[in-house]
Amino acid sequence: MTGPAIRQAVLSGAFVAEPYVEGNVGPTSIDLRLGSRVLVFDKDQELSTRWRPVMVDHPFRVDEWGRKIWKFVPGVLYLAATREWVALTGLCGIVFGRSSMARYGVTVESAGFVDDGFRGQLTLEIQVVHPIEITEGERVCQLALDTLTGDRQPYCNSDGHHYNDSVGPVPPHPLG
Repeated sequence: MTGPAIRQAVLSGAFVAEPYVEGNVGPTSIDLRLGSRVLVFDKDQELSTRWRPVMVDHPFRVDEWGRKIWKFVPGVLYLAATREWVALTGLCGIVFGRSSMARYGVTVESAGFVDDGFRGQLTLEIQVVHPIEITEGERVCQLALDTLTGDRQPYCNSDGHHYNDSVGPVPPHPLG
């Protein structure tokens, strides 16, 4: 979907990004920003046989403007949420890390597609190749949207879609 089509989807209500920043719409995607909470696997805790990870809030510092700044280090998986709460109707999307973040050695992705009918903050998986600080509100990823063909099968909570209505990063559910 092109930038003008994304803007039209916002106007029609098919795509919601709250808060919406017009300047974050690019030629074929919309940039999303790092939210206010980051989780990290507690490396000191032993994983259970069902692979239920223990997640803890990642420490941050506050700069002179009151912004949260996180220091990310290699060898750790971080889960963060987008600042934006999104909702898709008749659309689907996929999240990619921004190329400028990748050039700093930061990998940002979101597992799987953003399905038609999803609503909530998107959980991002972040890994780095060297220590780096990232500030809350920084543009870290981009959401590419596409229209659907065929009959809609919206994502909803009734079928065990436990990520809908997400607020903040959502830890994984146990495997098996």
